Amino acid sequence: MAYAVLESSLLSPALLPASVLTAHLLGVDEEAEPDPLAVLDDTFSGASLDPKWELFEGTEGTAEYTVSGGELHCTHEDGFAVGAALWYSTFVGYLLYQEVTGDFDAIATLRTSNGTDSGAMALTQYRVAALMAHDPDRSEERNYVSVGIGAIAEATLRAEWKTTVADESDSGDPVTGDFDSIAWPSGAGQLRILRVGDDFSVCVRATSGDAWTQLGPTFVRADLPETLQVGLCFYSNQATPDAAGHFTSITFTTPSGSVGGSHTHPSRGVAVSSPRVIPTGQSKMASLPGSGVHGQVSQPSQG
Repeated sequence: MAYAVLESSLLSPALLPASVLTAHLLGVDEEAEPDPLAVLDDTFSGASLDPKWELFEGTEGTAEYTVSGGELHCTHEDGFAVGAALWYSTFVGYLLYQEVTGDFDAIATLRTSNGTDSGAMALTQYRVAALMAHDPDRSEERNYVSVGIGAIAEATLRAEWKTTVADESDSGDPVTGDFDSIAWPSGAGQLRILRVGDDFSVCVRATSGDAWTQLGPTFVRADLPETLQVGLCFYSNQATPDAAGHFTSITFTTPSGSVGGSHTHPSRGVAVSSPRVIPTGQSKMASLPGSGVHGQVSQPSQG
């Protein structure tokens, strides 16, 4: 029996470590450098939050978070009736974050629940579990990109997105205005923020086997610095939200490229002349079960 690309016929395959043999047979470069962003990954498998995470505590409410059962559980308390722990416009919530420099592809897996984790959250007011990328300098104004799942003051669960520039939150679409959302099938899913240069795309999908749905246009954010605070939170406009977000994992990958494209607004059919950034090289997204073609993105239907 012949074994492909083995350097020496004097080496028996039986004497080679399994990892070396597999690498040779698959044509994989065993010396390939690991992705430097992989150190930021977390599956929340411990009894407390890894010290690599930092907390930005905003002015609205108090962060409440614990780690148990392979999840990071996030909610808040001690807010006020309007704007409690809320990220919107001039409101400043909290953020559990790690600093990321340069391009990145961040994917968070989560679910939502009521405050006691005994059922679904109430579908009233604003209760959102989110993945966010923030400018660390909040001394004069807030600048960030956000995508989340939860209740958005409507009678259905929603997937929401916004880009906030100098305390002005916007959906990126001139018709929509401040922010936008689409109907979502459950209180769970995966959130994604992809940065390539100044371009930011936000996506969502229900399970790792689904195609990604890009929400809104690709945001061109030349104002954002090279190093951002990228992380997780749960926010609401309630002093006592009776709801929580539960994150089971977050992964970080360095994207290797982008492609051009255009975007049609999901609910109004408004064409937005903007590139759609999709990674074209290898990343962890390709290894997610059932993810199919790397970078596959669909446009959302009527929300």
